[in-house]
Amino acid sequence: MSATTFPTSTAAQPREINVIARAEAYVSENRDMFFVLCLIAIGAALRVWMTRGLWLDEATSVAQAKMDFGRMLSYMRTSDVHPPLFQIVLWGDVRLFGVSEFAVRIPSLMFGTALIPVLYGLGRELFDRRTGLIAAIIGTLLPSAIWYSQEARMYPMFMLFAAVAIWAQVRCVRNGNWQAWAAYTLATAALVWTHYFSALHIAVQQLAFVVLIIQQRGTPGGRKLFANWLRSAFAIVLLVAPLATIPLTQIHNYGTRDTVTVQANGTVSTGAPIYTAISNIASAMLGYHSESAMTKINALWPLGMLAALLSLGRGRSRSSILLGTLIAIPLAILFVIGLKRNDVFELRYFAGAVPAIALLLARAITVGTKRKVATGVAIAVLVASLSGALYDEQRGGGNGRVYDFRSTLTALNLQQQPGDLM
Repeated sequence: MSATTFPTSTAAQPREINVIARAEAYVSENRDMFFVLCLIAIGAALRVWMTRGLWLDEATSVAQAKMDFGRMLSYMRTSDVHPPLFQIVLWGDVRLFGVSEFAVRIPSLMFGTALIPVLYGLGRELFDRRTGLIAAIIGTLLPSAIWYSQEARMYPMFMLFAAVAIWAQVRCVRNGNWQAWAAYTLATAALVWTHYFSALHIAVQQLAFVVLIIQQRGTPGGRKLFANWLRSAFAIVLLVAPLATIPLTQIHNYGTRDTVTVQANGTVSTGAPIYTAISNIASAMLGYHSESAMTKINALWPLGMLAALLSLGRGRSRSSILLGTLIAIPLAILFVIGLKRNDVFELRYFAGAVPAIALLLARAITVGTKRKVATGVAIAVLVASLSGALYDEQRGGGNGRVYDFRSTLTALNLQQQPGDLM
C-alpha cells in the first residue's frame, strides 16, 4: 500500500511569505523610528549643552525683534540684507519667551534639530534605509549644523528647507501626487523668504525638472510632469511676490559696504581664494577651528575628493548627481562672486548645501562598505571624527568665531561705579 501524499497549497505559500515580509518591515520601521528619536534627543541635547554667548549678528537680530512689527520690517528693508521670514519667527519668539540667550535661540534649535529626521527620510528616499540612518547620525553630530543651531540667525532654516525641497522634488518625480508638489512649492517659497542665496539652490532644482521634462517629452508622464511643474512655478512666484521690492533697496545699501575676506576660523584672510574655498568646504563637515587646525584639516582635501568620487562612482545615480550639483554649482558661483565681494564666499551663505554634503558622505559609506563589520567600523570612525571636531570647535580654544562677550560684560559689571553708563 503506497503512502498517501497530501499536496501543499501553493496559494498559501505566497500569502505566508507576504505576511512575514510585512511583519519584518513593521519591526524594521519601528526600530528605525526609535533609533531616529534617540538621535533627535541627542542632537537637541548637544545643541543646548554646547552653547556660547551672543555675537554681533545675533544681537542685531534680537534688537530688531524687540521693535514693533511694522518698524522691524521697515528697518530690515533699509538696513539689512536678508529676507524677513526668520526675523518674523524671532519676533514672535521674543514675545513668547523673552530675550535671554536661550530664548532667542529656540527657533534655531528647533529648525536645527528637525534636520535630523529629515536627513533620515531624505537618505532613505534617495538611496536606502542604511544611507538614511547614517545621514541622521551625521546630522546629529555635524559641527556646522550644531554651530548654526546655536545662533539666533536664519541658517538652520536655510538647511532645513533646502533638505525638505530636495525630498519633495524626488517624490514629485517618482509619485507625482499633489502632496509632494505642494511640499516642494512651499519649501521653495520658504527658501526665498529665508535667504536670497537660496536662489542658487532653487535654480539647480528647477534645471533638474527641465532636464527630466526634456528627456520625457512626448510621453504621458512627461506631459504630466510639465503641467505640474508649471503650476508649481506659478504658485512659487505668487508666494514670493510680496518680497519683490525689498531686495532692491537692500542690495543698494549692501553695495556701499566695505568688505574684507574672512577665513573659516573667523580671522582676516590674506591667502589665496582657493585656500578659502577649501576652508569653507572643510568647515561644512568639521566646523570652525583655530588657524593651525584648519591648515591641517585642509591638507586632507584629497581624502575628501576620494570620498566624493566613491559616492559618485559605484553608487552613481540621478540622486547622487543631483546632490553633487546642489553642492558644486552654488559653491562655484559664490566663489566667483567672492573674487569681487570677498565677504560673500562664506559657509553660511551656501548653508543649503550642507544637507547634500551630509547625504553624499553617508552614501560614500554605504557604497564603500558592504559587510556589517566594515559598516560598523566606518560609522565608529565617523562618530569619533565628528565628536572630536565638535569638541574642538566648541571647547578646544583657538576658534576665532567664539566671541567671549560674557567675560567682558562680567568684568565691566564688576568695575562699574554709580553713574556709569554702558
